[in-house]
Amino acid sequence: MEEALARHHAGTLEAPPRLAAPLGGGRLVLTAGHSGDEFYGYRTYDTLPTTSDEQVTVAHDTTTGRVLAVHVGHALGACRTGALGGVATRHLGPGSDDVTVGIVGAGTQAWAQLWALTASLTPSAVRVTSRTPVGREAFADRARRELGLSTEALASPRDVVAGADVVILATTSSSPVIDAAWLEPDVLVGTVGPKQVGRAELAVDLVACADLVVTDSPAQLRAYDPPALVADAGMADRVASLGEIVAASGGPAAEGSTGPQRRGRRVYLSVGLAGTEVHLLGRLWEQHGRQAPV
Repeated sequence: MEEALARHHAGTLEAPPRLAAPLGGGRLVLTAGHSGDEFYGYRTYDTLPTTSDEQVTVAHDTTTGRVLAVHVGHALGACRTGALGGVATRHLGPGSDDVTVGIVGAGTQAWAQLWALTASLTPSAVRVTSRTPVGREAFADRARRELGLSTEALASPRDVVAGADVVILATTSSSPVIDAAWLEPDVLVGTVGPKQVGRAELAVDLVACADLVVTDSPAQLRAYDPPALVADAGMADRVASLGEIVAASGGPAAEGSTGPQRRGRRVYLSVGLAGTEVHLLGRLWEQHGRQAPV
């Protein structure tokens, strides 16, 4: 995902805002991407009232046009979203393992964010909360077993984020799940869930009081309908590009990268840069699937 972000900033990964077609009481959504001279393709998903909402991602070879790989399901999308958040943590996070991570949400996206975060950070403590005791306890147990992290499940979102160095919001809530006053002045906040007018897991004051606001796709942030909170509040122009930050640090996984800012209140608005699933699927095909279908 670092590579994809750097390519997007350089103009060699095309990622137009997603498209949607109204169908049957919902929408069929398509995101497309073209990764330099290697891959192009698309991902489709829907919001129809079905019992199963599997996604499909297809990667084509840019030269021949043939299909290289097809992925069906949610795992690829969750991993790339988590990895984009992991890139934000790598470049904007505290830069030390002696940190506390607070997570609001205990679903697939919350897990992907924590999983990817551990690629560059080993937190000394993790706290998690969610709507149900069963969900947060299961998440904490999994984090202890699979990631070896000291993890505590708590009932109160305030207790989870108070004093945390990194905060992850990964819910489906249509109203704010935390108060900005609960946060430390020096904190990185990543928000994965809804962030539009009338449906947002964060309040606009969280962005308004931030020292640095970053997103993986400024174009997508501006294209939301209803508009994103930051766009509606006239703050879209102060949102920096994560790809630009990666490029400025020397590119993917640059040695000695310190990031542009690791102090103060930093907010990462995850919107899902289009084309990144195609790039990821193409790279997976290169690594594992050249001799057989993926």
